[in-house]
Amino acid sequence: NGFSDIFSLPADSTRQQLFTKYEIDIPSKNTIILFVWSEEERKNLITLLRAIEGLSDVSLIKIGRPVVQKNRDIHQQFTQEHHLDVHYIDRVSDADLADFYRAADMFVFPSTFETSCRL
Repeated sequence: NGFSDIFSLPADSTRQQLFTKYEIDIPSKNTIILFVWSEEERKNLITLLRAIEGLSDVSLIKIGRPVVQKNRDIHQQFTQEHHLDVHYIDRVSDADLADFYRAADMFVFPSTFETSCRL
């Protein structure tokens, strides 16, 4: 992966334990996309939801508090109306977060504005 062993793929048993812990049911054939941020408008989650709308066999795991509940409501409504496989998780431990990064097929960062470049 060019960065660190921390991003190596987990064993299937580790992935399953993680998903069971957070009550996530994702078909094994699905591509897993990870989004880790709040749901402030500038984080641009709605654009990501629109982008995956027409894709089949895709699951999105969204980790982070909504900050503004209205934004979460908008995102969940869009998710339901468009029958998207999105799993909203507010908080995870640092160890579990590392496991989520390893379990994902891709990480996305669609933010339109950031004050820091730390990812």
